Amino acid sequence: WLAIIEGDSTAVDAGNLTNAAGGPIRLFSVDGCHTAEVTASDVDLASQCLHPDGVVLVDDVFNPDWPGVVTGLSKWCTEVKGTDWELVPFAIGFNKVAMCRRDTHATYLRATKDAGERPYGARVRKTAEFLGWEC
Repeated sequence: WLAIIEGDSTAVDAGNLTNAAGGPIRLFSVDGCHTAEVTASDVDLASQCLHPDGVVLVDDVFNPDWPGVVTGLSKWCTEVKGTDWELVPFAIGFNKVAMCRRDTHATYLRATKDAGERPYGARVRKTAEFLGWEC
């Protein structure tokens, strides 16, 4: 149920990655080259491989040492807005932005808020808007 695939992400085909993982991917972590171009490419790859209810975690979006990450993510989100590939943010924390398909945003946002109300859950300090979506 876990497949770790190492290599140059810009040279990976979405179909081959999905096959190697045994089907659509439920959790995809983007934490590689921190340039705008590669970040956009990695998020695009993640979107193509993602299960309809899957989540993409993008690392270092707000890290001042890596401005290319937020630049690449913002550019990609603008380019795919309104398409089937669109991903939207639902949570920000621990140096990551968690993203999902548009139609699962409300479910994941509610689950994130609900987890903060449980004694074992991480606390939701506040919500904010990022890329036009409540997180």
